Amino acid sequence: MFTSIVAILLSFKPSVYDKGESLEERTQRFTVLAHAIESVADRISCTNQPEGCKPLYQDRYLVAGILMAQVYRESALRRDVWIGVCLHKWDCDYGEAKGPWQLQQRTTDTDEEWQAFASPELPGLDKAAWRTITHWIGGAT
Repeated sequence: MFTSIVAILLSFKPSVYDKGESLEERTQRFTVLAHAIESVADRISCTNQPEGCKPLYQDRYLVAGILMAQVYRESALRRDVWIGVCLHKWDCDYGEAKGPWQLQQRTTDTDEEWQAFASPELPGLDKAAWRTITHWIGGAT
């Protein structure tokens, strides 16, 4: 599934704001994102998880698809939005949203936890993907 996720992410039209990013850099960025998406889809569906895992959603492919569609909808996969350095005041919900999925800070989030959503690193992306899909599943049920 990982290779398919990378291919799908690369098929989205790059933003004009990312015109200085090489294909190699873009592929590397999307590789990390694809790992996060696959990991969260597996955990949500209990695919390759320890015995006793209780799935929150059965279809890991649908979960991955939702995360890919949502990340494109929220940030257009723009690097500046991912890292929280938005070019326009209206980007990132006027500074109120972080990361590729543009997540708002909850009252239970520390500033450090919320800032981690804007990380290009796997742990931050993984947490952001988990938050996004659990919001979606909660709304879908």
